[in-house]
Amino acid sequence: MDDREKKRTIILENAVKVFSQEGFEGTDVEEIARLSNVGKGTVYRYFGNKEQLFMESFLYTVKTFRDEMENVLKSDLPLGDKVEKLLEQSINRLKEKEQLLRLYTLDMAKVARIMGKKGPLISAKKFSRMEILIDFIRNEQKKGNVVDTISAESIASMILGSTQQVMGLYYIGYIKDFSEVSKRIREIVHFVKKVIIKEEV
Repeated sequence: MDDREKKRTIILENAVKVFSQEGFEGTDVEEIARLSNVGKGTVYRYFGNKEQLFMESFLYTVKTFRDEMENVLKSDLPLGDKVEKLLEQSINRLKEKEQLLRLYTLDMAKVARIMGKKGPLISAKKFSRMEILIDFIRNEQKKGNVVDTISAESIASMILGSTQQVMGLYYIGYIKDFSEVSKRIREIVHFVKKVIIKEEV
């Protein structure tokens, strides 16, 4: 990683921190610059404007989630342990980045407008946890570890879709406490685990 890329990463990490704490409207780019030990102009030189910086911060967070998922799935852990590790990892990261993810979930119009300027970044395969999970499930089906009467696409959708639905209910205030979010996600993942993993594994 060259110096330019290092500086860009430092700015992004601080942007995630500030956006997560202050929200989009409450975030001052000057504060991100100060934390990154650069001038405000440097931030704009890298990211153009505050909206683009917010979008890039979200994409950086998604990529971090994806990389962590990929590391677990490629590990030597038994299949059941991988599922448990992913569960704990997801709950911890959702809590850590709660405000940033809430902003994205509740302000789709703004994000769509930003994405419209730069193209459909969120659906890009390199950012997709769904694609990684589908590939992993397919491989486990070929090994005989996961039932093949349900498609890999449907299993991945059950896991990620259900998790996103629970988080959406939390963000709109239907679920009041994050401990209830954690409980529901655990119940969903444990149910799917019982359904898809063959008993002999």
